[in-house]
Amino acid sequence: MSSAVVTPGPADGASPLQRRVAFLAALVTLAVVATSLMVSAWVHRPVPYARDAPATAAFEDQTGLRLLRVAPSGAGGLVAISYQVLEPSKAADAFGEAQIPLIIDEATGRTLANPLMGHVMGHHAMKEALTYSTVLEDPSHLVRPGGLVTVVVGDVRLEHVVVA
Repeated sequence: MSSAVVTPGPADGASPLQRRVAFLAALVTLAVVATSLMVSAWVHRPVPYARDAPATAAFEDQTGLRLLRVAPSGAGGLVAISYQVLEPSKAADAFGEAQIPLIIDEATGRTLANPLMGHVMGHHAMKEALTYSTVLEDPSHLVRPGGLVTVVVGDVRLEHVVVA
C-alpha cells in the first residue's frame, strides 16, 4: 500500500509567499502609476508670470489678449503659445498683418516666427473669452522649461515670460 501525503493549502495552488509577492507587486505598480500621474500634473502645471505686473497689464490693455502659457512641445522642436481673448477688436488690431505671435528667446536673442507646417490662423474672427494657441517651430530646441522669452504681438512686447 502506498500512502499519499496531502498537505493542506489554498484552493488556487498559490502559497502564502506567492500571494504576498503578488500583493507587493500590485502595490508597487499602483505606487508607480500614482507617482507618474503626480509628476505629469506637476510638469504640466501653469507657470505664473506675475499677471499683476505693470508690463503684463499694459500688454493685455494694448493687445486685448491674456497670455496663458508658453511651453515647449513635440520633444522640444515646437513651442506652443496659449492666449485668451479679452477684447476681440483690440486683438485683431494688435496682430495686424503678422497674424501670429512671435517668440524671442532671451538667452540667445533668436526669434521663432515659423508656424507649424506654415499654418497661420486668421485672427479676424476671434471671440471674447476663448483660448487660442499658436505652435511655432523650434528646430534648434532653444526654448526650454524655466527659460525666459519675450512674446511679441504686432508691435507690443511682453518680456521675461517664464517658459512652462
